[in-house]
Amino acid sequence: MDENKTGYLTDEELNRLIGHVEQHEMLRAPSYLKAETMERLERALELQSRPVLPRLPKTRKEKKRELFLYSLKVGAAAAAAIVMLFSVPVKEFEDLGRKTWNRREQTERIADTITRGLGEKTEELSRGLEAVSEWLIPGK
Repeated sequence: MDENKTGYLTDEELNRLIGHVEQHEMLRAPSYLKAETMERLERALELQSRPVLPRLPKTRKEKKRELFLYSLKVGAAAAAAIVMLFSVPVKEFEDLGRKTWNRREQTERIADTITRGLGEKTEELSRGLEAVSEWLIPGK
């Protein structure tokens, strides 16, 4: 089949292709497809036939508790973000900038400083969050 400049088949080639597909057998689906489909349908029907317990509507108290816990999570995330924001060791950056190292050494030292500072602050934050979670959920 020759294609013209735009990449489409000509009318004659298209008619030949349609005739060939109509006269000869088209591609078949894989032999395992029918069995696999039937298995999946049977599993889906089994799951549908199981009795489903209706969900009871949440009480006002439960909704308030969920909102409170969600608010605590959001507050903890915001507090962690603020701590991380202010815990970046700016003074150490200034000291590193004054020394005369080549660019690669300076970059490595800055990366080490950031990693060390963030690691320490993350550990502190983790201990604080652990203490709060133990206070909120006693008996952990």
